[in-house]
Amino acid sequence: MRVQEERGRDTPERRRAKVIPLPRRGAPPEAAEHDAPERRRRLLRWVERALLVVGIVGLAAIVREIGFDAVLESFRRLRFLLPLLLIFPGILLQVSETLAWRFAFRHDVATFRELFVARLAGEALSATTPTATVGGESVKAWLLSQRARVREIVPSLVVAKTSDALAQFLFLGLGLALAWQEPHLDPRMLHGMVTLLFIEALCIVGFAAVQTGGALARVRALLARLRVMSEISVDSATLHVDRALARYYRLRGGRFVLSTSFNLISCLLSALETAILMHALGGPGSFANALVINAIASGISFLAFFVPGQIAVREGAYVAAFVALGLDPAVGLSVALAKRVLDLTWAGVGLVLLARRRRAGLTTRRPLSAGTS
Repeated sequence: MRVQEERGRDTPERRRAKVIPLPRRGAPPEAAEHDAPERRRRLLRWVERALLVVGIVGLAAIVREIGFDAVLESFRRLRFLLPLLLIFPGILLQVSETLAWRFAFRHDVATFRELFVARLAGEALSATTPTATVGGESVKAWLLSQRARVREIVPSLVVAKTSDALAQFLFLGLGLALAWQEPHLDPRMLHGMVTLLFIEALCIVGFAAVQTGGALARVRALLARLRVMSEISVDSATLHVDRALARYYRLRGGRFVLSTSFNLISCLLSALETAILMHALGGPGSFANALVINAIASGISFLAFFVPGQIAVREGAYVAAFVALGLDPAVGLSVALAKRVLDLTWAGVGLVLLARRRRAGLTTRRPLSAGTS
């Protein structure tokens, strides 16, 4: 009799076993709301990987169309020149881009060496991982977090991107002016350059309006309402970034001009690098032609910013520019691949510097968020 009573007794363990949680009708479970951002991140990662695969396939198709033997022969001719290009103009190019970032701050917050290492490590991560620019910018902010507050670093990254876009616009305008006087240039390419210049102008004006109009907080609030991003609040950090950007453009116009100037110098140095490669491969290595080619390639890359590593985009742009100028497309592809090898070499240097910082114990501190002061 006692055994039957114990069997029928409703113990806490039995009650927990009977309870089966069910979602309320008409309201999504809370877990599903938390899973939504993760699903979006997974989707973006898959999109990045798909674009990467498409880029690799496209690059292989370009090489096959031009001829692998022609590209291989070009690299045989460049095997002694490429290490020299890392020194000149390679080092000057890296220095110029570092100075452009330095003047994107309201005042000097770190030494040139610290900025050089942080920028090189961030660009290396952008060039070699699927995180693309987002991951690289985070690394830059993280490496400088011991020297400055993140609230100072984040506006500088935004300003540096703006000055870089403005420099590319000026560079494309200069290339268009030279291309207009080129008798052998395909008219369709000339019209394409005008269209690219117009699109870049619209993007720069829109980007500047967002920064100076205090619109970052409103954009974040809109994304939160649309559930594009979850758990985002328009906090004091966002408002601080808005005010910092407006204050920079209002009070530090001279530093912005310097930042843009150094970014433009880096564009000109890249064109010089292209001219040297063209001359070494037996093509017409005039600086004017190289400038037009780089201007076309930078304009096309500006539109295809979402492609990881610009794989196949940059190579295709160089081939198209060479064809439009009536030059050998095989030389164009070889120049583009040689410049990619140089970029990957600098990326390797950046990854080595990042690894040294990790071994030095910088990773013991967690990266600061935008709201950390």
